[in-house]
Amino acid sequence: CKIRVVIEEPQEISSKADVLFLTGFADRADNHTPLFSLLTQSGFRVISFDYPSHGRTDCWSLNTHSMVSLEGLAQIVLM
Repeated sequence: CKIRVVIEEPQEISSKADVLFLTGFADRADNHTPLFSLLTQSGFRVISFDYPSHGRTDCWSLNTHSMVSLEGLAQIVLM
């Protein structure tokens, strides 16, 4: 399984905090580039990922997951 992870870093200042951005279902991380840019310009590091069978994630079907395992998937990405 290959999960696409997007990490956007602030350019000229150190990061204030991390933002884990969970997209909506039937969505993908690269649909939110303007928002990620605003967050990084404000000093936040943004971490997001495409869910299974969404965007550039090459994995099993999202139908095999529940909200509990979505939390587990987010924890894997953050590691």
